[in-house]
Amino acid sequence: MSLILDGSLGVTTPNTITSAAATPLTIQSGGVTAMTVDTSQNVGIGTSSPGYAVDVQRSSTDTQLNVQATGANYSSRVRLVGKNGSTDNEWNIIAAGAFLAGSQLRFTQGTWTNTPAMLLDSSGNLLLNRTTQSNNGQYSADFAGTAKRGAVYNNTDAFISSNFVSFSDRATIVGSITQNGASTVAYNTSSDYRLKNTIAPMTGALDKVALLKPCTYKWNTDGSDGQGFIAHELAEVEPGCVSGEKDAVDAEGKPQYQGIDTSFLVATLTAALQEAHGLIKNLEQRVAVLEAA
Repeated sequence: MSLILDGSLGVTTPNTITSAAATPLTIQSGGVTAMTVDTSQNVGIGTSSPGYAVDVQRSSTDTQLNVQATGANYSSRVRLVGKNGSTDNEWNIIAAGAFLAGSQLRFTQGTWTNTPAMLLDSSGNLLLNRTTQSNNGQYSADFAGTAKRGAVYNNTDAFISSNFVSFSDRATIVGSITQNGASTVAYNTSSDYRLKNTIAPMTGALDKVALLKPCTYKWNTDGSDGQGFIAHELAEVEPGCVSGEKDAVDAEGKPQYQGIDTSFLVATLTAALQEAHGLIKNLEQRVAVLEAA
């Protein structure tokens, strides 16, 4: 039989409970409405005005929805299926620990907490052990440097030319960090002749080297000693070695520090050495002539 829940009883379809036309179906427990099915077929638990197909609302801070597997070696799982045209797309949420907080997807470790071990923000930035982006990084991670390593890449194959990290520009590889032998790595910048044109010998390198200003200094952070170049001074002689602009700041006024890559000085120093060697050979020949006179 069926129950027409409008204050009267009626028989319609067997094994069916129904409400009167344009009337929500409510189920009460202890005189309090526990569940409502509105006229749009939305199911509300803890609310008489569900805004979604299934809407669960509670004012307490305890668990709102619990999905628990009681068998050994099985994780709780929620299966979500969405339509892409005529194709089903399936997602599984396995075990507790992943949750949405506003526009952020947070992953906790161990007990439930709002302080995540990993976070994916609304801009697609992945954050590890932190909740805010660091230095505009697409990936930002905090780690205890005295006890842990920031990132570890472990090659499980006995292959000495493994590519650990690749750097690409619009799908073209421009650099890499590769395994170079059993216990060393190579830091590579693309240099294939097929990527270049208008190739010519370097000249005037000795004069350029004379303009360089190598110096010693102490670091502000810890007072340790250093040696090398000052970025903006090096840029005046060899701008290809320097990134960033002198005295640059971001939108918040924070310093955007310049950096240098002295590996780009190798060609200049090599050419200068060759020029100096040529001058020495010329002087040797002149001295030999004078001594033979």
